[in-house]
Amino acid sequence: MKTKRWIGIVLATLAVVGGAGVVACKGGEETIKYTVTYCDATQPNDVLKKEEVAQGGKASDWTPSREGYTFVDWYATADLLHAFDFNSAVDRDTTVYGFFAADTFAEDTRAFYVLGTSEDSGSILYDTAWKIKDAGKQVLKKTQKSETNEYTITLDLYEGDQFQFAVNNAFQNQRGFGYIVDAGGYLKESKNFLNPNPRVSNIIVTQPGNYTFTLKTHPWSDLYDTSNSSYTEENKENYNFNVQDTIRVVRNGDVSAAGRVRTKK
Repeated sequence: MKTKRWIGIVLATLAVVGGAGVVACKGGEETIKYTVTYCDATQPNDVLKKEEVAQGGKASDWTPSREGYTFVDWYATADLLHAFDFNSAVDRDTTVYGFFAADTFAEDTRAFYVLGTSEDSGSILYDTAWKIKDAGKQVLKKTQKSETNEYTITLDLYEGDQFQFAVNNAFQNQRGFGYIVDAGGYLKESKNFLNPNPRVSNIIVTQPGNYTFTLKTHPWSDLYDTSNSSYTEENKENYNFNVQDTIRVVRNGDVSAAGRVRTKK
């Protein structure tokens, strides 16, 4: 009886080892593979390609085509805030989001304003409390250029001034710090811990001066953050964003302190 039991144990052990060998790869180590899914960010349900990548391997960087569009880049998240790093090792099932820009130019008919606040009477944002109170001073001027949508404004700003660009007091189509190409050490981001998206962060002035801002828009490439829990079709313009839009900054010089009143310290 003892001999039979030992034979049974040995046979069972061999069966387990044999089963592991079916899934084992070269060297006796199991190869783990993950799926990389490439999606069209402008059409979330459109899967462009899938590929299997061994653990520790890298996803393929490739350029898809779409008639009437130019491919811009691959992104790591659906909000298109971070470019995907193809040099990083794949260690989980991963979705990569591709952004396409339409080849057709469309004129931007929106009016953009500076919305913000200032404690300095020399600023056009003084006592505005994030409202459009003097549109003549706060509106960005649309420059007429062939197949280019550019808005500019030149204004005096003071240390501590905070602002954004938007089309109305409800902050629709807002363009915040995340759109600035180069802050030049003159401006900084006011981080919002409730919404860490830099595109909707306030711009804070760290060095007083006379500034010119140029907002360049691409309305045909506007997208919407439909993943936000507060998003609806009625308030969609509050969640409007654009990967291609930019704000360029030029500090023209200093401003005089004469006649200014600082209301708070």
